[in-house]
Amino acid sequence: MVGPDQSTEPESKSPPLDLNGCWEGTEQDHGGEGTLWINFVQNGRKLTRSTTGAISFSNGQGAHGSLSGSANATKFHVGHSSHGCNVTFHGAPASDGDLIGHFNFNCPKSGIHTHFKGTFDLASDPDGCK
Repeated sequence: MVGPDQSTEPESKSPPLDLNGCWEGTEQDHGGEGTLWINFVQNGRKLTRSTTGAISFSNGQGAHGSLSGSANATKFHVGHSSHGCNVTFHGAPASDGDLIGHFNFNCPKSGIHTHFKGTFDLASDPDGCK
């Protein structure tokens, strides 16, 4: 029996994370630390194709472009997949308010022939992505 303080609403009914705006920080790949930013453009649960991101890997190579995906009440994923490129970011809020998660970057078409995998830690930047 459910008491008056217990919710019977499934997680899907909870509002999604509010990710709108710029999140900047670091990525950790097999070679060390690099940088990452994602500027989320959100419409409800949808992270629209106007979402953009840029990553600089530990070896100095980098890429930027549009991303899209979705968010629910506890996590998000965005990515880009086309013509031999597969780029994904999966994350969730940490206890300090940052976004933490993991990424997969495999896009030889971009000129980056190394398959990068790693983790990220991003903080909200009210001044916008740089």
